[in-house]
Amino acid sequence: MTSETDKNTNKAFLFDLDGVVLNTEGNYTIFWHEIGKRYFPAIEDFSEIIKGFSLQRILQEHFLNYRQDWQKITQELYDMEQKMQFPYIEGAKEFLQQVKAQGIKTCLVTSSNAFKMHNVLSKCKEIGEFFPLRVIGDDIKQGKPAPDCYLLAAEKCGVQAQNCVVFEDSLAGISAGKKAGMKVVGLSTTHPAEALQDKVDMLIPNFANINLNQVLSLL
Repeated sequence: MTSETDKNTNKAFLFDLDGVVLNTEGNYTIFWHEIGKRYFPAIEDFSEIIKGFSLQRILQEHFLNYRQDWQKITQELYDMEQKMQFPYIEGAKEFLQQVKAQGIKTCLVTSSNAFKMHNVLSKCKEIGEFFPLRVIGDDIKQGKPAPDCYLLAAEKCGVQAQNCVVFEDSLAGISAGKKAGMKVVGLSTTHPAEALQDKVDMLIPNFANINLNQVLSLL
């Protein structure tokens, strides 16, 4: 007789990191807002424009005229990340424990690079346990909103795209999940709910009261 856990081995939940698992998106909003004021004072919402993008993409798309400052901006970001704390989004740790207990495969899919992930794993060792499989910004050529990162995550999990659920907070990440042919659960941790509701299959404020069976019913 096949158990519920066995039935779930062909399913995968793919999680973005900042603003989904960890409550860190505010740090990046402040950082890029200040960078934006310094380089693009006429743009009021620079930090919103680049949400979900990798550092390399941000530099290449927005700072081509400031190549001489790439290293300086990168170092400022690294300095901030070294000092950061990494608290969980409300209910995230408990939800991940449920997911693991049900035999659902998981993969962390983030635009963060190896330096950032080293900091995260050194301060939040559970992240490595929850996510033995990870796709980071260094692993792909085209970042979000391209679907490459989520397609690679599905491949790592050995699961078909239609059997994957993506958890995302950024518009770029939601678009990437949809383009990959996956169901998307949007978290209104970064953008207001009304900005996401017509773009996702399920919308939640956090993981505090999420029903695992309801998420599975998306597949």
